[in-house]
Parts: sequence; structure tokens; C-alpha cells
Amino acid sequence: MITKICTICGKEFQVIPYRNNTAKYCSKKCADKSHEGSLNCTCEFCGKKFHRKQSHINKTKHITCSKECCYKLRSLLYSGESNHQYGLKGNLNASFKGEKIQKRNHNSVDIRVYVPSHPHADRNGRVTEHRLIVEQNYKLFNQKYFEKINGITVLKKSSQVHHINFDHNDNRIENLMPVTKSEHTAIHNLFSMVIRDKETGKITGVIKQGELLEKPEEVNQQPSLSGDTFEGSETNSRVLRDSNADTSALPGNGEDIVRSTDNKINSRNIEIKSSID
Repeated sequence: MITKICTICGKEFQVIPYRNNTAKYCSKKCADKSHEGSLNCTCEFCGKKFHRKQSHINKTKHITCSKECCYKLRSLLYSGESNHQYGLKGNLNASFKGEKIQKRNHNSVDIRVYVPSHPHADRNGRVTEHRLIVEQNYKLFNQKYFEKINGITVLKKSSQVHHINFDHNDNRIENLMPVTKSEHTAIHNLFSMVIRDKETGKITGVIKQGELLEKPEEVNQQPSLSGDTFEGSETNSRVLRDSNADTSALPGNGEDIVRSTDNKINSRNIEIKSSID
């Protein structure tokens, strides 16, 4: 390191060798003071005067003193009719991403379809594919989940769509079922197992459908703690990383888990079928 003296405050500071000929100031504060007599720019948003290198000025179309002012100015210049793409929708808009796009929804990915005329389309004119498919086949289901808007039968905003095999992107009509929010929660709770801390009783994680029994023939499967959820182990070698986790509620082997789950599935299917009929 090379020791230099700040040209503003006289304080010694160290720099690496290649900055020996360019380093003049010990801090940004001193660097700003050196430019006080040459405030060559005015912020286009707030009007503040500041210094900017000429090389930076040559590269910039709009001069602002900070990122905050830059964002605010950009919002002002490119909103509404000032935007060169104002009023252009669908394929006419350069930002259009296609008829179908994938968008993350918590731990899954939704397929969203461009249907700007749909009563419940989002601000980008899109609706999730599974809702559209259920609406197109609304006669197959209990009408309490639907409503008519401008002569079109659509799902109520409060209605949700359950994927029977828990594959969020399997949007075949035979895999979809309209439900209320409470019904949807109840179904998923049937296929989840809560793990609590032995000492505090607080929930430390949840084993979800399909995460534990990828290989039900293997016994003594143990879930592994990972953030908010437990990922099912495929081998017998993985053990709980949290010694306080209470796994006493877990069945002793894979067969017990399968039997318990099958009973829940059968009872739930009967309830669902009777409610739809």
C-alpha cells in the first residue's frame, strides 16, 4: 500500500499502487468538497445543483442528483400519454410477452393466459389457465362456485381451483375442481402433517403432500428440516437436523403412512362427491 495525503483535509490515507497517480482525497466527503466551486449540473427533478464528471454527462440523457430523483423523473416522463407505447396492447406493445406466460405463485408456477376481455383479468389482461378451463366446463360442477357477468359464466373471485393430484401445472379438466377457500384449505390439511417443537409447542415445519412418500416401500423415512417446509427423504440415511422436533406423531413405517393417507383420501372423496351432487 502507498501512503498519500488528502489535498482537502491533509489526512494521510493509503491506496493500492495503481491509484498512486489518481487518488487525491481520503473520503467521498472530501471529494465532494473539492467540487463545491464547480457545480456543473442541475437535477431535472428537484433542482439541486451538484457536480458530475463530463464523461458521465455525455452518456446521460436526463441528469438527476440521485437514484430516487431518477426513478421519480422516469415515472413522470413515461407515464400515461407520455409513454411511447401508451394505449398499445397485446401484440402491438413491445413489452407483450406472449399469449401464455409462467408466473411464480409462492412455491409453484402459474400459467397465465392473455384474455383482456375477462371480467376478472388482472391489470395485464391475464387470467390463470386452470380457472379458464374450469369456467369453460362450468356445467360439470356445482353452480355455487360461479357467477354470470355480462352473460358470461365465470368463477367467483372468492372461488379457488384445486388440483386433485397436487400437480399445479396439470390443468386437465379431470384434475381440476372448483372449491371455496375453506374447502381448499381443508383438503390440503388432510395431506399435511404438522411438526411441533417439544419444548415450546410452536410449529417448526409442515410435511406436505408428496414430499414424504416418494418411495412408500422404504420404511423409517424421515423428513429433513428445511426452512418452512420439510422435504421428504428418499433414503434411510437422512435424519432430522432439529433435535427438538417432535416426530412422535409420525407413523412408524411407510405402510402405516400409506394406509392412513388412503383412508383420508377415500373419506374426502366421498365428502366432495356428495357436496357436488
